[in-house]
Amino acid sequence: MQLKQKGIFQQMYCFEKKDSVRLKENYLNMGQTSPSGENIYLNNLYLTKNGKPFCPVMGEAHISRLPAEEWKDRILKMKAAGINTVSSYLFWVNHEFEKGKMDFTGDNNISEFIRICKENDMYFCLRIGPWVNAEYRNGGFPDWIYTSGIKLRDNNEEYLYYVYRWYKAIYDNVKDYLFENNGNIIMIQFENELTAKPEHILKLREIAEEIGLTAPIYTATGWNLVGGALLPQREVLPMFGGYAAKPWTLSIDKIPISAHYNFSHIRNSAEIGNDLIKPGNFEVHIDLDNYPFAFCELGTGICVSKHRRPYISSLDDYSMVLTKLGSGCNLLGYYMFCGGINKMIGGTPLCRSNWTDYDALVYPIFNNYFQAPISEHGDYKNSYRTIKLLNLFVNDFGSELAQMQPFLQENPPKDSDQCSLRYAMRIKDESGYIFVNHHCHLLDLKPVYGVQFKVSEEMPAIPDNPIDITEDDAFFFPFGIRYNTLYAEYITAQPICKTEKTYFFKKIRGIEPVYKFKGERPFTATVGKDNGFIKEGIRFITLTDDEAEHFYKFADTAYIGNGCDLIRDNGEIKTAGFGAGEYFRFGGDGYVTEHTGNDVILAEVTAHEIIDPDIDKSYQYELFENFSFDNGKKPVHCSVERKIKYYELTVTNCNGYVHIGYSGDSAQLYYDGKMSDDNFYNGTEWVIPAKYLFNRKVILAIAEYTDDIYVDIKPVTSLSLDSVYVSA
Repeated sequence: MQLKQKGIFQQMYCFEKKDSVRLKENYLNMGQTSPSGENIYLNNLYLTKNGKPFCPVMGEAHISRLPAEEWKDRILKMKAAGINTVSSYLFWVNHEFEKGKMDFTGDNNISEFIRICKENDMYFCLRIGPWVNAEYRNGGFPDWIYTSGIKLRDNNEEYLYYVYRWYKAIYDNVKDYLFENNGNIIMIQFENELTAKPEHILKLREIAEEIGLTAPIYTATGWNLVGGALLPQREVLPMFGGYAAKPWTLSIDKIPISAHYNFSHIRNSAEIGNDLIKPGNFEVHIDLDNYPFAFCELGTGICVSKHRRPYISSLDDYSMVLTKLGSGCNLLGYYMFCGGINKMIGGTPLCRSNWTDYDALVYPIFNNYFQAPISEHGDYKNSYRTIKLLNLFVNDFGSELAQMQPFLQENPPKDSDQCSLRYAMRIKDESGYIFVNHHCHLLDLKPVYGVQFKVSEEMPAIPDNPIDITEDDAFFFPFGIRYNTLYAEYITAQPICKTEKTYFFKKIRGIEPVYKFKGERPFTATVGKDNGFIKEGIRFITLTDDEAEHFYKFADTAYIGNGCDLIRDNGEIKTAGFGAGEYFRFGGDGYVTEHTGNDVILAEVTAHEIIDPDIDKSYQYELFENFSFDNGKKPVHCSVERKIKYYELTVTNCNGYVHIGYSGDSAQLYYDGKMSDDNFYNGTEWVIPAKYLFNRKVILAIAEYTDDIYVDIKPVTSLSLDSVYVSA
């Protein structure tokens, strides 16, 4: 401690010296004004809405992977998390499984899905392919065209005939929701991961516009070549992606530490789908200074494959998002924000696996939960609660943040560096935010003591007294920001959002919330929802972690759930889970305690082992499938001998979520003898709504773990049912 007080560990952290990127207006060939007068355009730095900077917060939810009766539930949960734009692929195979028979009904009713989004004041991004990947059968192509011999993803006449027909069918179903018709569709993505055919991307835009399928912003994925994708210049917005892990990697070795936890000016992520990347071609194809920094696949989670089982923690998700925000991202697009379940049509699996495409990786037949903030069945991973705080911040302060350009640390650390601080700032005219990431997936970072930041030679060090960064965390805090009439030189607490005359912050773990206003001495605020302070008529409230995670903002009113999560449905505040809930509504001068919902009796669940149940084992091959990596060459599919244990589950009612903890390679659930859900073990519990199991004969099959895969969290035993219980 004496050494620390003497400043031995103290260090001043400075930022790179570089010129700001010059604003370019009217450079990109995109933007629209609706008949009502609303307009959305973009320049090289950010999107604009009605002439003001606008930062979309976009979450992916696939309509065909969700039952239509649950669409509203997911959309309300996304809205509560601060998502303002929903994105979805359209899987051609779902809509035209049989050639010439289009289906936009039921779970394929894209018009209804977009209508619910519009009803809840959410924009929409259509990702229309035709090829989409998404761990889907044939990349989304129907079998009849995939096996036709037609050269796909190409400008030949025969293929474009079917593309035109597909796009026309989409147009006929969504035309009422196009932005030019006062609708909420503001973005359309063409193709996916098409790296070197700019002429084809341009042709797809021309076809869509000829049909009338238009939007203010057209997008395409910008990754998948080492130097970035080759795209038609000025015609589409390059969208980027990043994930903590790479389940498509063709090995079972530990992969290098992800670069996505370092602040960086690099947007391209060449490792996404690196099983598809061809060697060579290091040419940089995208002049990043001409386009806003935008994500469509910022990985809040990741899929699991048969041979690789990464575990992505909530902090893995949150810290990556914060790092990209600090690196200058002005469009947060999360993939996935909602998990889902693959369908079958006529007994045909619609997943992308080697039993549908021999060269493909092996993914679950049904389950596409993706470790997303909202699971495939609608419950929450804790990243929902933490990422929500960043979304709320962007919603309220994004117009100012978009104009703040990123400046990185002077000497960025290597990805595997455990000792150096990772930091950046976004700044405009001596106002901005300092971002710190002290977390990295699969890497333990050492404490950093005595930290101060030097924004410029002219400005004093921030904060006045050095801080110690000892917690596994990621955070940001403001400097030089005006809060109404008050000028804050710095605040060492993380901003969340604002209401009319109140600003909400969150205490940063391990750091005191010090407020320094111009002309005044710094002081430490008392933490807690009831302990705010008022200056010049402006209230500041610094929340605890738990209060912040259960904090929500609906219609410019702040709410804090008392240990529960909240949604707003037609103006009514409800709990997001089962049963009654208590929450605190902030009324400007204090909180009003309110209640919602009714008490319910949660289901109870029991399990007992059985032998050789009467079930349809047609799809049990997935329990035995794997890759062989023995020959040192390209891995080949193989079948592995594994023991299987069966358990019969009994659930007493529909209320709650059933949690299944098991040790093994993979598992399947059978409802009344039919295989209906599956799970590849990655160390997390498998969670299923009780309503799916109630009043059914439910059989759980667990296959033995054989240590021939990569897994972050190894199972306790090779084969066992470890726990089964119900939560609200």
